Amino acid sequence: MERVHASAVVNMEEVEQLLAGGVLTQSAHPSFGYRILNYTSRAVFNRAWTDTVERCRGLVLDADDYVVARPIRLYAMARPGATSRA
Repeated sequence: MERVHASAVVNMEEVEQLLAGGVLTQSAHPSFGYRILNYTSRAVFNRAWTDTVERCRGLVLDADDYVVARPIRLYAMARPGATSRA
């Protein structure tokens, strides 16, 4: 299986900015050297749903920023804080 680098999935410069700004968070796996990215409550309350934020929800990367696992993307109505337009 061909490995996919995170930069093929998301803009890594934007990810670093979003991490620094508290919109994204990352957690390290204690044994495998993986890290998982996710959005924070700041993203929810500010409705900061950029393409990068959505793609980072549950994105698992190894120590060299290669993708280990990618989640299913959120649908608009499945986003926390989304309201119905009906």
